[in-house]
Amino acid sequence: LQCDDILVPHSIFGGHRETKHRKSFAFGFDQWRRYMERYGCARVQLVALVDPYWQFDYIQDGSTISKDMDRLAAYNKGMSTWGKWVDLNVDPSKTKVFFQGISPTHYMGKEWGSSSRNCYGELQPIEGSSYPAGLPEAQVVLNRVLSSIKKPVTLLDITTLSQLRKDAHPSTYSDTGVDCSHWCVPGLPDTWNQLMYASFLK
Repeated sequence: LQCDDILVPHSIFGGHRETKHRKSFAFGFDQWRRYMERYGCARVQLVALVDPYWQFDYIQDGSTISKDMDRLAAYNKGMSTWGKWVDLNVDPSKTKVFFQGISPTHYMGKEWGSSSRNCYGELQPIEGSSYPAGLPEAQVVLNRVLSSIKKPVTLLDITTLSQLRKDAHPSTYSDTGVDCSHWCVPGLPDTWNQLMYASFLK
């Protein structure tokens, strides 16, 4: 189960809503349950809820539609909704739940002590085994929600090792602008897969 960096079809979230001048995008907390029930898994882009560069026009919580909302509050709400679903629907004797942790962004060079504004032009990873700015605030939310889930969930903690790879974004390798949230250089996503495989063997 990966709930942080794979985009699901727009229809899961209510999709694009046409306006007179442009398309708008709405995120609904509960709508992805239908996808889980239909396909037996969830691929939900919750990282967008903690990325200040991703903008939703509307966020729907039950019957309430809001004009966007605080990112950490939204992430907590989304993760808590998922956690309740796991407790209600997962049978640990038949299903093992894996959750891939926070995939970080590198939009603020000051986080790793650089005068650069963001990851653009970064060609080397950060030395050492810790990220100068520490873990993202969303990690606190994630840890709290995971600790509240009664069913066993295996966390694939990819956050710190990904924070060290400020050089692995499309950055200078792309002609579509600065992208410091997706991954481009081989190695990092492969490591995530190796961790998943090792967890299966365990």
